[in-house]
Amino acid sequence: MITIPYCVILIILGLYTVLDSLLCLSTLEYWIFHRGAWFVSLILVLYLLSPLLFRLEVSKYKWIINFALIGLIIILCNINIIADGSNNNLCKNVLFTLGRVPCFIIGMGLGQASKDEKSMSFWCVLLLVAMYFVIRRFFGITTGTAWMLVPLILTFFIALTSWCKGCWLDSVLNFLGKISLESYLTNITLNTIFRALIPTYFASSLFYGRWLEYLLVIIVGIAVACFVNKVSEIIETKRCDRT
Repeated sequence: MITIPYCVILIILGLYTVLDSLLCLSTLEYWIFHRGAWFVSLILVLYLLSPLLFRLEVSKYKWIINFALIGLIIILCNINIIADGSNNNLCKNVLFTLGRVPCFIIGMGLGQASKDEKSMSFWCVLLLVAMYFVIRRFFGITTGTAWMLVPLILTFFIALTSWCKGCWLDSVLNFLGKISLESYLTNITLNTIFRALIPTYFASSLFYGRWLEYLLVIIVGIAVACFVNKVSEIIETKRCDRT
């Protein structure tokens, strides 16, 4: 619902051809040209692998397996095996997404734990971060993989929501979580459209530091994300009623 109007607008503006739009809608655009919603392209692949990951998550050794997988990914995404500096490189684009896969693995583990009414130890999260730094030092890795900051941030927000359960902050985080996918897509689509429509405005001194640009995309993006999320809920409700 977000991508189709986005592609139509870019065709009208002369920035996309029909073939570009088809590549965008199929999520192949990222893998070939390193552009578009890499998150959506990656999540579709991970969903295909979810049955296998789920079998690992119900194992009594799941966290040992998870740590081993995450450790392997840290090593792989920091090995400089690609000489081609262009973005039109499938291997390079795959490696780019590898650094984000551990977050999905952690999420699968937390999701299953929540379903089983269990909790993940706070120390497990810190151990993941420590493992990251140990592997980097052991292998002499100098390239950055900032995704490992995510567990720290998640730990902070989990603690924050447990302390503030039922307060206004809990409501805000629940609201943003509900429209997270739609918000991510609007961050990409609206920014591209705004820059195409008013390029001289974005180059002006008003956008020094890009703070005004970020604010505009956030405000309009949240409004669009809420609308799309509500429409999706209505469509899903009607579909369930028919079945």
